[in-house]
Amino acid sequence: MSCLDAAIRELEGLCTAVEQKLVWVGGQRSELDETIYEWAQGLSGCADLIDAAVGRCGELECIEKATAAVVEFIELQLPQELAWGEIVAVRGAALQLCTDKQNRNYQVETRRTLSEDLGRLLDATRGCKGMQTVSDYAIELAEALCGLTYDDGVPQFVRENWQEWQELVAGRQLPLAGPLPALEPSLASQALRRFLHIGFLKPTASEVPAYQTASPEDLAAECGECPYGLQCMQTQGKSGVALNSECAIARTLAVNNAGLLTQPPDGLIRHYYDAVIGRNEGLITDRLYSQRLRSDPGWRFCVLQRWNSYTPALGTSEGGGYYLYRVPEPSSSAGAPPGQAAIDVGVVIDPGYGFLKNFFSQGFGIKDVTGVVVTHDHPDHLVDFEPLVNLVIESHKNRTGEHGAAEDRRVDALMSSGASERLKPSIESARRMVFRDTFVRAPGKDDFGDPSPFHTADGSDLDGSMRIDAKLAIHKDASELPHRHGHDSIGVSIEVSAGGVTRRIAVPSDTRWSNEVAAQYLSPGSKADIICLHLGGIAKKSRFGVFEYFDEDRTGRQVIHQGWHLFLPGVLWFVEAAAEAVRASKDGESVLVVLSEFGEEMSHGLRVDLANRLNRYIRETAGAKAPPVVVVPGDVGLVIDPIGRHIQCSCCGNYYSWDMPFRCEVFGDCEQIFYVCAECDSLLADDERRGIFRQRQAPLVRPVVS
Repeated sequence: MSCLDAAIRELEGLCTAVEQKLVWVGGQRSELDETIYEWAQGLSGCADLIDAAVGRCGELECIEKATAAVVEFIELQLPQELAWGEIVAVRGAALQLCTDKQNRNYQVETRRTLSEDLGRLLDATRGCKGMQTVSDYAIELAEALCGLTYDDGVPQFVRENWQEWQELVAGRQLPLAGPLPALEPSLASQALRRFLHIGFLKPTASEVPAYQTASPEDLAAECGECPYGLQCMQTQGKSGVALNSECAIARTLAVNNAGLLTQPPDGLIRHYYDAVIGRNEGLITDRLYSQRLRSDPGWRFCVLQRWNSYTPALGTSEGGGYYLYRVPEPSSSAGAPPGQAAIDVGVVIDPGYGFLKNFFSQGFGIKDVTGVVVTHDHPDHLVDFEPLVNLVIESHKNRTGEHGAAEDRRVDALMSSGASERLKPSIESARRMVFRDTFVRAPGKDDFGDPSPFHTADGSDLDGSMRIDAKLAIHKDASELPHRHGHDSIGVSIEVSAGGVTRRIAVPSDTRWSNEVAAQYLSPGSKADIICLHLGGIAKKSRFGVFEYFDEDRTGRQVIHQGWHLFLPGVLWFVEAAAEAVRASKDGESVLVVLSEFGEEMSHGLRVDLANRLNRYIRETAGAKAPPVVVVPGDVGLVIDPIGRHIQCSCCGNYYSWDMPFRCEVFGDCEQIFYVCAECDSLLADDERRGIFRQRQAPLVRPVVS
């Protein structure tokens, strides 16, 4: 059985599916356009199959089988009742769809998909023996696309691809175009070989030892007699090159050049550049594909956020976002060590400035992302969205190597309509490769519709173990769409279940205070267990001071009617509403309020101090009863177990009830907050705690190569 049989069967199955759909669509134009678009998407599978056949396998039998399967797919015929004019193949229909002057469905999508997938197909078949038929078909399609007119309906990135194809098709190779006439392919090759010889091979006087038979002058003379035929080198086919033992230059290199890692007669030569680059690429690849196995199954909510607004863009501080993930119960059949498992659900929330830096610093990898939520279109909530998408794409491209094949990880996305508009170019250009589903939620007259069905890492449904609902947020973003409140920001309520227990995590995101907003997360029967409140600042940026809140008129006017964040009054009113919800509930379980999204003017210990003051207020107003609300300041490294209602201690790593006293300690120049349980607080000396803080300080600006 061929090593490519499974991939070939998959492509043949796709071919059959497209054939069947072509038969079913009849004469309906929109469904026919969609089917042609699906065929164009299938060219990506063709490129994958060729990469596997030529790059990883190389066996003639496999190449022939792969070629036959790809040709069959490209040559797919239209049913007789759908054929028009001289067009009988789907590829002709795809090109006609691209050039159709009418505003037809899937026109732009098909152009984009052809531009991406044909580029991969041309790259995969270039210069490959046995692939000439596939290459000819690809060039035929590319030539037809190159003839399209550059009207206003053609996206810029598609034009750039077509320009490259015009050059590619003209010479059947990418030309070495430039201002210098000498850069013809043959001359350019000679120039490259000459540089490699002089720059990387020819020894200098300092590299020739005294006992060497040939002097530097003799070596220079011998080099001068060799008209860059490079007799010091012997090619070994595709496998590489070796030094010629009959050349004095080669003999000198073999004895004395430490920059060559492998020397004759040991085999092919390798330069030390290859070793350094290979090691660095390995480290980068490990970081890209790393998926740390974990021994603590269950749901976790991680704060990866420090400061809000624009100040992290100055490059001297951190912004961030949030991350909710699940580790399944370990299974002996999963291939992991006993008691360990990998994250199977990982939802990124509002990836703002520095989110990825914080994300990687906490040991997560790009393979741990299965979903993304963006609540509105401000940069501090989405600026790392595009880098995140690019990393997912890179993880798909680098499929093979010493680190093994990478799985294709596709993600779901939920976002506000304003965020969707701003991120549309990134989403559309990567929809086929990156996104499984995208959900746009905008405030309507009554609600936001159904919850968004996210998936696990392998694409299976979560089956009720997680539910994400969009909620109303009153916050001015850049879109200013004509919705009920004039803007389209959203908050999210996330329901997670495990072991028969269900908990709710509320992220109202940026919003000003409103009873209507608070009621969405604290209504009877659906009270949130964790509420992540975005403070913004003590007050709206002005000369408005803390004690001016004693002025009732200014409080209402400044906070509710003019501000777009909760500020201190909104946070307090949320806390009061949460306390009332706890008192009205049957279980009486406390609500954890994570105070987050601080303006950077809240540095120098004010974050922890404000949380302490709120907790003191809650305890005093609760009297002899247990406090109904616990407030903790959020920072990079705060890990919460929502099901067990626990917080992880930054020192010992154990989880303790959030009703238990935690001491929040600020450490380091970046003012990271660490969460110390009562036991560690009493047992560890100051220098011991700070030593742990120093090791675990985040974000860690680690160079790729240490």
